[in-house]
Amino acid sequence: FNITINALPVASISSNIGESISKGETAILTATGGNSYEWSNSAGIINGQNSAALTVRPLETTTYTVKVSNASGCESSTSITIRVKDDFQAIKPENFITPNGDGINDVWVVKNIDAYPDHALTVVDRGGRKVYEARNYSNDWDGTVGGNPLQEGTYYYIFLFDDPDVSPMKGFITIVR
Repeated sequence: FNITINALPVASISSNIGESISKGETAILTATGGNSYEWSNSAGIINGQNSAALTVRPLETTTYTVKVSNASGCESSTSITIRVKDDFQAIKPENFITPNGDGINDVWVVKNIDAYPDHALTVVDRGGRKVYEARNYSNDWDGTVGGNPLQEGTYYYIFLFDDPDVSPMKGFITIVR
């Protein structure tokens, strides 16, 4: 009789943005070396658990493991650890809103602010009058004050984070109607 020895797949994982990312960023992990892929459950998985490409958004340092199988049914596993930097670099406020009810830019969006829930937001007009404030902003401000639409123009925001070592984040928003 003959004995056939099939080689184990040589599994590897790469990340499209490296192994160290800012908190709130999304990375695509790509496994190679086989015909089928099965990722273990880990925090921050968005999609792709049974494919070569896994989309993740970890909020803390996380290890992702994939089991790779080849056509012969042989399996091997490998892991990658994505280190998450708590550096506030992934927070990206849009600088305009167009609250006209068309479903596009009707609310002010601050990308990745959900990754930093311990904050206070204040928006003021050119005269320094407070027009909006929120604790743990959730991308829902529609350019109104007291239910009334604000005039077109430039307004200024400041995010204060509960961590005393983090500088306030300041900028402007333009309302276009």
